[in-house]
Amino acid sequence: MLDKFKGFISYTNEEFKVFWEKAIFVVDTNVLLNFFKYTSKESTKSLLGILKKLKDSGRLWIPHQVALEYFFNYENNMLKQQEGYKLLETELKN
Repeated sequence: MLDKFKGFISYTNEEFKVFWEKAIFVVDTNVLLNFFKYTSKESTKSLLGILKKLKDSGRLWIPHQVALEYFFNYENNMLKQQEGYKLLETELKN
């Protein structure tokens, strides 16, 4: 039974090493939409760099549903970011 619920117990350092070297990373829509939420270019570049490295090594998977949700929601997220800046500007002026 412990083998079925290993994540609730603990992995050895060797098991973690294997995971980081061989795991396939599956992102959800929020990871992709975070590109519009980061306020620093460093954060955006860092996330993009990580995703590119994973893609180049064949270890990134973006499910069809995630891509679909991204394309349905990215414009709204861009607008929300702009609204947030406008609200902040208004508050600072007040």
